[in-house]
Amino acid sequence: ASNSTIERDEGPKMVMDVAVAAKLITLGYHQLPETRYRLDHLCKSLNTCKNRIYRICRQKFGCTPMKILKAIRLEQVKTLIEQPDLRIKLNLSSIRDTSTYYGFSDQKRFRKEYSKLFGELPSQTLQRNPKLF
Repeated sequence: ASNSTIERDEGPKMVMDVAVAAKLITLGYHQLPETRYRLDHLCKSLNTCKNRIYRICRQKFGCTPMKILKAIRLEQVKTLIEQPDLRIKLNLSSIRDTSTYYGFSDQKRFRKEYSKLFGELPSQTLQRNPKLF
């Protein structure tokens, strides 16, 4: 009986946690490239406290909220490397331009993070699509 009580009590909390996680992901995908969220901005945007955001991110994704937002930005860079029409519209002519557009000013660090997430360097992604730049 106590098990079902715990599950009943956790239900609304779990739903709210999933809603916060979904809002964080949505916020990440809809942020402008020049926007860099700080944790206090995330708390305000998600209408919750820092500890809750960290707890939810660790439970649902195994990392911090800022790492989630960085991974989204890296994914956006990869998308632009793979889609020349979008890059042309944004007037981005190189991998460096594209990564800088999404806030990665240190190219060595960018390449390391990109490689860690996607298992290849940005230049390797480009080589698989040679007509892109």
